[in-house]
Amino acid sequence: MTYSLRNGYSVITRKVDTGTEFETRNRLGETISTVTLGFIEARALVLDLTRKAV
Repeated sequence: MTYSLRNGYSVITRKVDTGTEFETRNRLGETISTVTLGFIEARALVLDLTRKAV
């Protein structure tokens, strides 16, 4: 799932074996960070992103 933020950045989420991977991209589409979180941490981040999505 892709979340578009107001600052022009986007966050792409993917399910992986160890939890959920979050890839952050800047306005040019370049990957600036990738992090994998476990289920509880990932759920909290997704809820926060959902509130910030345009």
